[in-house]
Amino acid sequence: MADRTPIRTIPLALRRRKRLGPDSACAICGYCDPVALIPVSPDWLRSTGVRVPHTLLQWDHVASRKNYPGLIVAICRNCHAVVTELREQERISMERQPNARLRVALRFEAQAIYRQRELDSLCHDYVHLKGISRETREALLAEAWRRDEEIASLRRSAEIARKGKRK
Repeated sequence: MADRTPIRTIPLALRRRKRLGPDSACAICGYCDPVALIPVSPDWLRSTGVRVPHTLLQWDHVASRKNYPGLIVAICRNCHAVVTELREQERISMERQPNARLRVALRFEAQAIYRQRELDSLCHDYVHLKGISRETREALLAEAWRRDEEIASLRRSAEIARKGKRK
């Protein structure tokens, strides 16, 4: 996925890397994307009495609470942080859109972000599978291809909705 504003997001990424260090990872799950990691020390956790909650899920308003209040998904904190960052990179506004056409375009763009995250996760898992059958490998590749096609379709639909053109 292309970063539409690298001049703004690259310095943020560099600051995160500097603050967290080169080999930082979550102490609980090992997640290591610096977008989602928040640096705190064990001393800070003890001094504040912060406990890790039983659930690490958060509700995410896929296409903005102001545009689609009922379109929510439960995702883990890490994925929530990553999806939020991807929205920022794609310049997907979470503000109320002035007309229905722009709201529909926003929804398609936001859904494409989710599908891309799912595809990335699927590909990550696929890379770590060993000893799988040829049929399973082909099924996984077919699923990845289908999802990639769906992402492209969502992006085309968003563009059509934004321009107001019909096929």
